[in-house]
Amino acid sequence: MRKVAERLLIEMEESAAFMDGFDGAIIGIGRQHTKQALVVYDRGKCIDILTGQGMTYEEAEEYFSFNCECAWVGESTPMIVTTEVYDGSDVSDDVPDEGDTQGHQGDAGPVHGLPRQEDS
Repeated sequence: MRKVAERLLIEMEESAAFMDGFDGAIIGIGRQHTKQALVVYDRGKCIDILTGQGMTYEEAEEYFSFNCECAWVGESTPMIVTTEVYDGSDVSDDVPDEGDTQGHQGDAGPVHGLPRQEDS
């Protein structure tokens, strides 16, 4: 996927930073209006890459969180997305119910802007 991302960036006449060792976690190129293009990584795939190198899940989470998610290399810093969707299996009192939109704006879903179940 890195070669595809590099080709897209060339076609877009853009440049962006890549994270070394995580080519298998690239899911595309992202951009916000008026901002430069960024390489987009799937966080779960990044963790899988680290566990595949011998780290425990906890070690991979800690390493990735501290060394990758917190890294800033300027405006071209890669974007990391979480693709796992909360399934509601361990609902706690501090998570709003599906119909509860208090504190949320617009059409955003009830938790962290995820789409509502009926929107999926």
